Amino acid sequence: MMAVGLRGGNHRDDGFTWSGCADSVLCLSREWTWMHGNVSADIGSSAYLNDSFLDRVRFGYKLALGSVGASIGRTWRLINQRQASVHAALMADDNIGLRQIFADPISSDLFFGMDNLSRSLLANYQNDPITVETLANDARGDMLRLAKCLKIDDGMSLRSFEPELVLRKIDQLLGHAVELPNVFRGELGLPTNRGIASYRAIQALYQTARLASLLDRSGENSVIEIGPGMGRTAYYAYRAGITDYTTIDLPMGIVAQACFLGAVLGPEKIWLSGDDENLAIGRIKLLAAGSNPARKFNIVLNCDSMTEMPLSAALNYMAWIEKHSELFLSINHDANKFTVEDIGISSFECVSRDRYPMRPGYWEEIFVPLKSPRSARRILRQRASIAWHLSGFVIRRVKPYLRRRFLSRPTGSQIP
Repeated sequence: MMAVGLRGGNHRDDGFTWSGCADSVLCLSREWTWMHGNVSADIGSSAYLNDSFLDRVRFGYKLALGSVGASIGRTWRLINQRQASVHAALMADDNIGLRQIFADPISSDLFFGMDNLSRSLLANYQNDPITVETLANDARGDMLRLAKCLKIDDGMSLRSFEPELVLRKIDQLLGHAVELPNVFRGELGLPTNRGIASYRAIQALYQTARLASLLDRSGENSVIEIGPGMGRTAYYAYRAGITDYTTIDLPMGIVAQACFLGAVLGPEKIWLSGDDENLAIGRIKLLAAGSNPARKFNIVLNCDSMTEMPLSAALNYMAWIEKHSELFLSINHDANKFTVEDIGISSFECVSRDRYPMRPGYWEEIFVPLKSPRSARRILRQRASIAWHLSGFVIRRVKPYLRRRFLSRPTGSQIP
């Protein structure tokens, strides 16, 4: 496998060999070699690129389109425009276009809005060695922050920090050897002996550790993640033994997860809409928004998406979570029109609320559904909280305009 790494010489002390690529960007040569943006591995050589799996993905996507309503929000409508070529490949009568996209996702914007592995983002990053090195240094800081959060840093600092030692300690914490699978070209971050540790991969490791700490590891455990991105947390959780794992997302999100999880775990570890229901046990189940399961889960996880939804969609999710979960772990920021705390007041008790240690501006909250029916008082509190936060959001948005509009006007002495 290969991923784009740091600038440097042809040899590194960690055992990697670096080779020069186009535009001074250096590539990490491992099992695969990617030169000048071309894939040297034969397309179709992996099981996730076979027609049998791609047919399942295209069929599942079409079913998901039928179950998702029109209320997806302005942000995702704009992202969908970037993904028009992926949609066309999914709606085609053959798998030629989809196979090309799955083999080399950064040739498209399949992962745009979910991960950095997208054509639009990497066009700005890959040909700028300074940015590449900056991202690697940032990932190094994120890895140290992860070690401190998990209390496995042993007094490490950025100068004394050893990524390999941190990964070995995470192995012990999660009960398996943690890998950093760079199955697609373009991964940017901190080079390690296990692959490139990208920003999103490090976030997923933290989230998996949090899930493991909240679950009763001695019994059956189930997790459902709303808005799982490309599926990195689902991957690490599955490897950690949380095999009753379900995701809910928009149709294109399901395709992104099928691509990544199919590549790193294999098609036989994934269940898609349209598959035989008898095969769902022990597989990561990729469900479409609007088709929420009727069963109950130990934990519902949502990271960086609930507050970006239309308010009506977020309230619908909260109503479903209230009835179908024992615990809700939310990692979201509070700079949008509403917060998770706002919409949860009427039916949840917030038992833990702390600043998210892995990313500034975010809150990590744990909610437990109330055992008693929602009271009129709590409903009024919810509406008031949403209205108050929305008013603050509007003021923040309008204030810069008003400042420019009025404070920049010439004074009387300046008027000729």
